[in-house]
Amino acid sequence: RRRVIVLDPLEEIFAEDDAGARETLFCLLGGLWSLPWCTVILCMRADFYGALMAERCWRELETSQYPVAPLDDAGLRDAIVRKARRHRDVRRQA
Repeated sequence: RRRVIVLDPLEEIFAEDDAGARETLFCLLGGLWSLPWCTVILCMRADFYGALMAERCWRELETSQYPVAPLDDAGLRDAIVRKARRHRDVRRQA
């Protein structure tokens, strides 16, 4: 069975100045993303990209990037309203 692991927000690992914790996390994740049945998704803000590039794991990650552009005002409003409507509909069914 395929497994998916999502870390969001990854930039939290850079908020603390703890290189040992980062090395442990990336070592763990490296073991997981090397498994054929495991997909690891790392989500982080672009302003932390430089910090990630300084990590030893960067060579393994640099070919697997999928940048997502920020939402404009209409897109952001739509994402919030659609989620609120879906939540309201679920509550009505309960």
